[in-house]
Amino acid sequence: MLPDGIGVVIGSKILGRPLSGKVAGIEYGETLLSRCASEGRTVFFLGAKPGIAEKAAENLMVKYPGLNIVGVNDGYFKDSAPIIDKINSLSTDVLFVCLGAPAQELWMWENVKKLNIRLALGLGGSLDVFAGTVRRAPEFFVNHGLEWFYRLIKEPWRAKRMLKLPEFLILVVLRRLFCGGR
Repeated sequence: MLPDGIGVVIGSKILGRPLSGKVAGIEYGETLLSRCASEGRTVFFLGAKPGIAEKAAENLMVKYPGLNIVGVNDGYFKDSAPIIDKINSLSTDVLFVCLGAPAQELWMWENVKKLNIRLALGLGGSLDVFAGTVRRAPEFFVNHGLEWFYRLIKEPWRAKRMLKLPEFLILVVLRRLFCGGR
């Protein structure tokens, strides 16, 4: 897993096992896509609203010449079996699962053994950014660990989900106090 949030970075410091920093999933995804393009790896996008994955694929294939996005599927489905068959039939190397947390992690947990892929990544709302329908936080917010705050301002409906961060940090502090960080 990537330390894709400032809460994980802060938590690691509290536990006395500091990480060198945050690695935003979208940035990791872009680096991986560039590498897939140069190495001839195949990519499949799963997630977002109808039409978003297609637009993301279109934009990224222009940005990374040689990128081979073999298929896409929106995130509005009930039965995973046809999607798994589709991914496997296209000889997919890398699967971007962009269903949002925790749905993407649960989907990967339940289905990764049925997939003939090399790598699956849960990258939340990355397809929306790649498609150009959502803007990423300005650099100031990203560089100061405040990307979550920018997203909260832009999408206030996230408030309930964002309250998990202080809850997480309280649990980390309690672990440090009572278990010595183990």
